[in-house]
Amino acid sequence: MSTRKRRRIISAYGTDGITAGVNCISDMFALGELPVWGYLVILLTYRTAVLILFSLLLLWISSRCQSPTTAMVVTLALFCLPIVIYLAGADAAKYLCVPISGNREMRGVAGLLS
Repeated sequence: MSTRKRRRIISAYGTDGITAGVNCISDMFALGELPVWGYLVILLTYRTAVLILFSLLLLWISSRCQSPTTAMVVTLALFCLPIVIYLAGADAAKYLCVPISGNREMRGVAGLLS
């Protein structure tokens, strides 16, 4: 999303709700009085950690493989194949998908707290 589009959205809707409790989101009711900005910081931290772990795993895979083609095939098999299988309709494959966004995991935490 471009910066100009973000400015338009912020000027139209404002940022008053950023200090509101995250419990105003129906899926996050059990997280209590955690502010929305705190939730966003937690998600940013989680996503950054996952990105770093992915990078380290890709470096390890490429160092173990003999050729770049083999590294590409192994990487695609590990990361993309479970997502494609899940999108094809196999619900059991969602547990093999790597948790990238953090949204499902935060809903799981909220479910455990309720």
